[in-house]
Amino acid sequence: LEAVPSAVGEKASVCSDDECTDQCRCSSAEHPLPDSDLEDIPQLISLTFNEALTEDIVKKFWKPLFFNRANPDGVPIGATFFVPHEYTNYKMVNDVFNLGFEVAVHSITDSPQIYWRNATEEILTQEFDGQ
Repeated sequence: LEAVPSAVGEKASVCSDDECTDQCRCSSAEHPLPDSDLEDIPQLISLTFNEALTEDIVKKFWKPLFFNRANPDGVPIGATFFVPHEYTNYKMVNDVFNLGFEVAVHSITDSPQIYWRNATEEILTQEFDGQ
């Protein structure tokens, strides 16, 4: 999918199905599959945790929720864990990754939105490269 940024404070243009490319789809409340394929529509659940990856968090929450679970077709469930820097146990990050889960960078400072709107390339590099 393609995302085109707009200037700060500038209203985003309205999406048009006529202008979408093969890798684009305007947002809609309608699902893109025919009704005859409803049973084939994947069911996605999003759970968010704003916590460092620690041994305690993994044992209490992540292990019972995510580990050794499979979809109805037998394929193991997937998850992406966004981890902050502070208090994260990087051995646990490696263990979770080696179990087949994706691990992504949260940020170092976990700053509010206004911080990100005004962040320079240098600040962004420090936030995400330093982890």
